[in-house]
Amino acid sequence: MKRILLVEDNEMNRDMLSRRLGRRGFDVALAVDGLQGLDAARSSPFDLILMDLSLPVVDGWEAIRRLKADPRTRTIPIIALTAHAMSGDRERAVEAGCDDYDIKPIEFPRLVSKVEALLRRRESAPKPERAPATGPDVRRPASHLRLDLLAPITRIGCRAGFLAGESESRTDRVERLRAIGILIAEARDAVDASLLSQGPDRPVDLSALTSGVVTPAHEIIRVCDSLEASSSRTADCAEFLVHLSEVRKDAAQMISIVWQATADPGRPPA
Repeated sequence: MKRILLVEDNEMNRDMLSRRLGRRGFDVALAVDGLQGLDAARSSPFDLILMDLSLPVVDGWEAIRRLKADPRTRTIPIIALTAHAMSGDRERAVEAGCDDYDIKPIEFPRLVSKVEALLRRRESAPKPERAPATGPDVRRPASHLRLDLLAPITRIGCRAGFLAGESESRTDRVERLRAIGILIAEARDAVDASLLSQGPDRPVDLSALTSGVVTPAHEIIRVCDSLEASSSRTADCAEFLVHLSEVRKDAAQMISIVWQATADPGRPPA
């Protein structure tokens, strides 16, 4: 029997989907927020995850990024569920690591067909070779990690500054772009504080980067979402949204770099 983890905070949706999936022969486990979903996925094997995107505590976008950055869970297929059929959501879901995407209200036959297709694909995929065991104290050299993080940080800072200069007539837009500039400066300071003093080749415990880099990056993504929603009807939106998409991608890359660096078989990311 295939095991499915359903991460959904709406009780009615959770009850309806779990009962109908159960009648189709699936063993369904439930989680009511993103953090609970992360804990469940890491503590028990699942064949597939259904992840609502609008979740409390840790939202679906962030939960998916963490799952796909964790070697223990990255191969589990994930279908994102959302009530917001906004333009670009499918692309964002794929960018975050989803294997498929479905829109609420759920059309159950359509969802089941996606579930079964992903399960068949997973069954036919070659099994990855087991990686050598890595001790919990093994960490990537600080100098390498710092360079990896500084690349997207620098691009975001430059792009946000450029967009602010091009948007002088839009006070609301400029304020949010300056907020991105402040957030990215905080992330840069956190990178330097956590990694620059460690020496060029000394492995470092990266737990401090979780709040110093992941939190600002996640907030940058939220600001990008806000800017995208308010810019969709402006004459200059096309070029602006292209730049904004690149900022979002770089923020997501920052998050992914930290989660990949802090993940190891013996300890979950913070």
